[in-house]
Amino acid sequence: MQPATIATLGAVLTAGAATANAQTTNRPNFVIIFIDDLGYNDLGFRNPSFHTPHIDSLAQRSINFVHAYVPSPTSSPSRAALLTGRHPIKTGLVRHINEGNPDPFGTGEYESLPSDPGRIPNRRFLPNCEQTFASVLKAHGYRTAAVGKWHLGTRAYYPDHHGFELMRGESDLGNPASYFPDYFTAASRKNRSGKYLTDYLTDCAVEIIEQNDYAQTPLCLYVAHYGVHTPHMAPEELVKKYTDRGIDPRYAIYHAMVESIDTSTGRILEALERAGVADNTLLFFISDQGGFFSNAPLRGGKMTGALYEGGARVPFFVLAPGAAGRVVEERISTLDVFPTLLEYAGLQPSDYPQLEGQSLQKTIRGGRYSEKPLYFYRSYEDQPAALIDRDFKFIWSRRGNHELYNLDADPNETANLAHDPKFRRIFNRAQKMMSDFLDKYEPNSLPE
Repeated sequence: MQPATIATLGAVLTAGAATANAQTTNRPNFVIIFIDDLGYNDLGFRNPSFHTPHIDSLAQRSINFVHAYVPSPTSSPSRAALLTGRHPIKTGLVRHINEGNPDPFGTGEYESLPSDPGRIPNRRFLPNCEQTFASVLKAHGYRTAAVGKWHLGTRAYYPDHHGFELMRGESDLGNPASYFPDYFTAASRKNRSGKYLTDYLTDCAVEIIEQNDYAQTPLCLYVAHYGVHTPHMAPEELVKKYTDRGIDPRYAIYHAMVESIDTSTGRILEALERAGVADNTLLFFISDQGGFFSNAPLRGGKMTGALYEGGARVPFFVLAPGAAGRVVEERISTLDVFPTLLEYAGLQPSDYPQLEGQSLQKTIRGGRYSEKPLYFYRSYEDQPAALIDRDFKFIWSRRGNHELYNLDADPNETANLAHDPKFRRIFNRAQKMMSDFLDKYEPNSLPE
């Protein structure tokens, strides 16, 4: 090979490396803040009883999807949906994982819930073969980190088996024994000497943000708070702020927990500013399901009627580079997060045919979102499934007591139209769609 050819090859390789580095550094960072049990209306700009200035400002500056839903309003399935972009019924997760439930098959893979009228088995973990947004982004040059709640299986199924290089604050459990150290032992309820759990997880997230080398590697950070899940506990001085206002002590603790999440959100935003990457970071703020307390005026919530709007509709904001804050009315799902991350990372969602959502990039940039039917499923009680098709929500009952609501005219679901002859065609269409979905995807009943 002649020297001139070697020089030319060296120039090509140098240019190629520079291009690759530019592609890496120009790709946006991702931060997904996922709150546990935060009700749709439990934020200051929607309910002045709460003090959430950082989140209020975030919502105002963000694309605020005011009709956003989780496909299964319960902890483990909701997390699986966000991470995999697939409806959790397809991964075998139909309830929250509870190792204390009986094992119907003796294999350690499934559990049963004796009170479930459908007798549907629930998988005890998210299989490691399931592709997550972290595994894809890691394979394409992102540094991936998970902070906080996992609730998708024991150690063999932890975040590091699902594409996350770093993990902090994870556990097998759906909630801590205490929000003060030691967080995951029952005796810790008496120990108030250490750092509040929400603050500790925020420290972990801030450290990851500040230590990342953005010139070499973009960051994808998943921050899943245990708050504001039970047990309701908060620093005493913060609780006093609300009891002094005359708020019932139990609800005052919840207010304090929400304010702690607000402070955490503010610290994460400040860390991105200090790192100099705020203008190149796509940040999501989402809840995994409706709140523990009243979600009025929305009907239902975590504890009862989870498929109504109070349980399945969640806060969902996206702070995106170059996108001015505005409200988006179209109905979206957390299944849309995975394809959105892919498209912003320069990848093609169509290369991942298992994904059920659609990228929000066009919508974030000002375009219209093309709505499609949304399906909901959680097997605890007589109402395990629901469907939103255009303006209408259909709630399916195992006993045949189906319900139909016009969400545009009746967002608080007060008037059941199931027996109104004017809506018979819509009812029949929804019932057929729901039956087809259940026939195809509902797991087999447990053996007698």
